[in-house]
Order: sequence, then C-alpha cells, then structure tokens
Amino acid sequence: MYFLGPSGNLYIMPPKRPIGIIIFGGLLIVTSIYELCHIPAYSDYKIINKEFPDKIIIIRFFVSYLLRMIGLACGVGVICLNEHFRKILIGLSYFSIFTIYLRHTYNGFLMYVTPLYYQNHVTDFSLQAFTWMAVMISWGIEVSFCLAVIYYFTRPGVVKCFR
Repeated sequence: MYFLGPSGNLYIMPPKRPIGIIIFGGLLIVTSIYELCHIPAYSDYKIINKEFPDKIIIIRFFVSYLLRMIGLACGVGVICLNEHFRKILIGLSYFSIFTIYLRHTYNGFLMYVTPLYYQNHVTDFSLQAFTWMAVMISWGIEVSFCLAVIYYFTRPGVVKCFR
C-alpha cells in the first residue's frame, strides 16, 4: 500500500504484523539469547552427554550452538516478515520434534535433577521417576511450542503477511 508524505513524496506503507508474529519472534529472540549466554562449557557438555562417543559430542556441541544462532536469526527474520526465515523456522521446528530424544537425554536431566531431588526430598517418587517426569515435561513443552509454530506460521493469513 502506498501513501503520500507531507512533502508530496510517495511512500510504501510497511505491512501490518499480526501480534502472533511479534510474540513468536520475541520469544525466539529472548530464549535464544538466554541459551547462548548459558551454553555450558565443552568440558561440562562432555560430562552431561557421556553416553555418546567423543566425535558425536563435538558434533552435538556445535550443532547446539548453531541451532541457538539460527533461532535468534529466525526470531529477527520473522519480525521483519522475511519469507525465508519463516520457512527456516518451520523446518527447524520439524527438526526439533524429530530429534528431541537426542537432545534432551535422561542422563543429562539426571545430572541436573539429582541435587534438586536430594535437597528438597518432598516427593514420594523415586529419583528415576522424578527424572523421567522432568524429561517428559521438557519434551512436552518443546513439542508443544514447535507444533504451535508450525500451525501458526502455515496459516493462510500469516503466510500472506510474508509475501
């Protein structure tokens, strides 16, 4: 859409952004920056993922860092209504759903949950059940977010904003 400015020049009106695009983009930016600031050192990453061979751990470490950077870029890209970043975000969501069991492992959660379990032992669950509940809740949150992204960014009204 075009409009005339005060000096008589023709300007292009920026497209309207639905509030969902701003919310999803903002969430991606904030969580990606948070995760980039709190990425564990490689030595800690090796301890958390000790069930994998060293070559796999190196690949996982760099892919983890790369995914956080892509998430940040996608957050900015969708706020700027860039079609390529919308497609990358949808692809990243599918990737996250299909590889979730590789990224959030039982042993990794066990390392983080054990001190909480013994420090605040107010549950009737065993440490193993408590850890599996933490894993399942984490998986549920991530899969729900990914499905919400896929659903929202493939709706015809939202797709139209990006064209």
